[in-house]
Amino acid sequence: MIQFDPSANFKTSASVRSARSPTYWTGEATAPELDSHGPSEYCRASNRRRPLTFKTSRRPPIGLIRGSLAALISALALTSLGSCQSTSNVSPSCDLRAAPRGYEARIPFYDACLASSSLSPLDRAVAYTGRGTAKLMLARDKTGKDAALADFDEAIRLRPSGGWARIGRGQIFQLRDELSEARADFDAALAGGTVAEQSEAYFYLGYIDAEQSKWAAAVQDFEDARRLRPGLSGAGSAEALLLATCPDAYIVDAARAETLAREDIRLNSQSPFEFESLGAAHAREGQFEQATTELQTAIEKDRSGPDTKSGIRFRRALALVQSRQPLTYGPEMWAR
Repeated sequence: MIQFDPSANFKTSASVRSARSPTYWTGEATAPELDSHGPSEYCRASNRRRPLTFKTSRRPPIGLIRGSLAALISALALTSLGSCQSTSNVSPSCDLRAAPRGYEARIPFYDACLASSSLSPLDRAVAYTGRGTAKLMLARDKTGKDAALADFDEAIRLRPSGGWARIGRGQIFQLRDELSEARADFDAALAGGTVAEQSEAYFYLGYIDAEQSKWAAAVQDFEDARRLRPGLSGAGSAEALLLATCPDAYIVDAARAETLAREDIRLNSQSPFEFESLGAAHAREGQFEQATTELQTAIEKDRSGPDTKSGIRFRRALALVQSRQPLTYGPEMWAR
């Protein structure tokens, strides 16, 4: 899921670092942190999915990015459409760069822009993508998601190569468990998107593959997501969680999981998920006292509440490690 940042469309491409992944629902949103890059960096990304390769240690290259659905929506900014394809001159009556940051305020803003006849088809795609993202972020039921889907559909009709609209629509399909349709949209974002869009596409493809127990494919997807956006906050701890909890012993690497989790805690010590990963790594290593401490920290830092999916999972994990059992997260954990 994406946050649409219209100002990025008229500067340079931008990538955003997120601390969470879509399997952890916290209902919270964080402000985007933008890193500017030159247009050529995003336009020359390879569109080919790399084959899975194995190292001499017989471990596949593994990478995973993590965060909540809401945080991921709020933590991604739309990269510059203009970096790979020019936008029209901005209408004085509708400056897309002036979109407000609050989702509630964005919907009427884009409503007004779309009512204008001065927008080019490309700029209308920008506006539909922004409005669809706001609707999806605020959606609490099927009606809200259907309204977001209609906007993404129109954005894609106007600009079929628009990666963020594809990713937004793909996530709605994923929420509906329409995985073939979701995969098609993510693949389309890979084929025609910027580097940031391709990274997100690999990210969500990883969740689809993991949900279908295609562990080798999933780890390659996550690795490609990290390769395209190195240093992404949360990526190391998510990889750590997979390494520590995967039901496939061929994937498990507790020592590397601990290293990655500690590195990510240095990047983001306020997120509970980094501490969950470190706790899972300790549990896999048989260090259950340390695992208990880290999972208690995760619970303390989790502001979503005990009855959310993450809150329930943290408490179940704590009970397991207190009974001296390692954690194993199967495909159902990756399902949306």
